[in-house]
Amino acid sequence: MSRTIVEIRRHIKSAEGLQSVVKTMKTLAMVSLGPYERAMPPLEEYEKSVETGFRAVLWDAGDEIAEKLCTAEPGPVGAIVFGSDHGMAADFNERLARFTEERLRRHSAPCHIWPVGELVAGRLEGSGLPMSPPVRTSESVDGIPGLLSGLLHDVEKHRTQDGLSRILVFYQTPLWGIGCEPASDALLPLDRPRLDEIRRREWPSRRLPESFNDFTQTLEALLREHLFVSLFRACASSAAAEHSVRLAAMQRAERNINDLLDGLGREYHEQRQATISEELFDVIAGFEVIKGRP
Repeated sequence: MSRTIVEIRRHIKSAEGLQSVVKTMKTLAMVSLGPYERAMPPLEEYEKSVETGFRAVLWDAGDEIAEKLCTAEPGPVGAIVFGSDHGMAADFNERLARFTEERLRRHSAPCHIWPVGELVAGRLEGSGLPMSPPVRTSESVDGIPGLLSGLLHDVEKHRTQDGLSRILVFYQTPLWGIGCEPASDALLPLDRPRLDEIRRREWPSRRLPESFNDFTQTLEALLREHLFVSLFRACASSAAAEHSVRLAAMQRAERNINDLLDGLGREYHEQRQATISEELFDVIAGFEVIKGRP
């Protein structure tokens, strides 16, 4: 049954209103991505500084120190999971939760999870793995240091009390224009090939490095900085991925609305032309009737 012109106009008006909302949300997602993209280059420079610190501390250290830093002692595994607090991001948290649970099930040691984001915490509740209360995600890049400060304090407390043997981080990485995919990194113990590569680097000046503080304290401070910069990257990546997913969803919605408007436009013009033709036929028929009268 064909729709009337009034009905078609009403559908067009509704679609145009929805199109305006989608355009606004698409613009917001694009704007929100910018700060996280701009945060990456300074973060890489900061990471290089931390690696230079490791190079300085381990300048004269033997292989046994490096081996200790890269060997996991028996003990539970800690996992930090960066999800989201907001919806409209497709299966962002569901995929991340499944990915995290699958990876953690491979470890025979007990696991403990620190979820960042109410939604991902809700998805992980069914796993039966021990979890700390969820931490709210940061609303901006500037809020990430504060988030990590409290998170690292709790992780460090568990690391000391429970003897965490490994610390893992799970997050999403953006796939621009498509969405995202889950990823994970092992933060502690350190990766031996990466540490060996850092130790082999040439010192950036002719003056050889010296450490004036206690070796153990300096090394612990560098490990904390390593955790901080690694978690910052994972947090920023996951936030960027969330906005990327939302942007991709809005782009799909925009295409669907444009297709709908095109179809409604054609239907409107066809219906309008049919109405005009019908009115013309009525006028012509009336004229013929009047013309035929004596």
